[in-house]
Amino acid sequence: MRISRLLFSSTLLFAPLASAQEHTVPPAFERGGDGESFDPDQALPKLIRVQVEYIEMAHEKLTALLEEKGDSDDAALRLKVRDAITAKEAKILETFVVTSRSGHKTTVESADEFIYPTEYEPMEIVEPPTEKAPPEATKTPFCPTAFETRNLGSSLEIEPTVGENSKIIDLRLEPNMTWHTGNLVWAEDKDTIGNVSKIEMPRFYSIKARTSVTCQTGKPLFIAVHSPKSDRGEVDTSRKVMVFVKCDVVTVK
Repeated sequence: MRISRLLFSSTLLFAPLASAQEHTVPPAFERGGDGESFDPDQALPKLIRVQVEYIEMAHEKLTALLEEKGDSDDAALRLKVRDAITAKEAKILETFVVTSRSGHKTTVESADEFIYPTEYEPMEIVEPPTEKAPPEATKTPFCPTAFETRNLGSSLEIEPTVGENSKIIDLRLEPNMTWHTGNLVWAEDKDTIGNVSKIEMPRFYSIKARTSVTCQTGKPLFIAVHSPKSDRGEVDTSRKVMVFVKCDVVTVK
């Protein structure tokens, strides 16, 4: 009986001490599941800043850069492109920068609204000319009856999702650049006094991409190559446009 009482007493004596030790460990020295030290900024909200660059150069220069790239990452490739820009062998065509919350669709746009007709009423012959209606008034011109709007300029739509460690970002993006390059004449008529009536449709040139990628925070990623337009608004395969994207995590404090 004495032995059992001694053991029971020792249990009551040391149990409070063990509990006290558990509560004296400072939170700053706790470690996460990956073994890293506690980071007080992990609990703060995060934003993702996305930068997309369009860089134009000769087709031969692009080929040389890709051959030199080898197994190196895209950050080294972007540094070589920077040197080409400094040497006037390439030029920056457009740069997008937009900041978004994780999991939200965000759009940035610089555009001019171009309104153009899409449907026309045909030309009509009116009553034969009389003394009050001279010959030049015997037909009506083509008349537009329906219109559409096309945005000319540049736009970027993104949907980023930041990972738990804020080092990896899943990104869906759709950058776009559009130009009006002229009109196509589908029908033309001239009256007896020289007034011209036309049915025209506009021509547009676009370079755009729609993709989903995974980015490392702060590192550029090479995502696409386009053929720009020529001075006549046609595809110019002698030149190319490289597209880079870079994501940064911004902590809101």
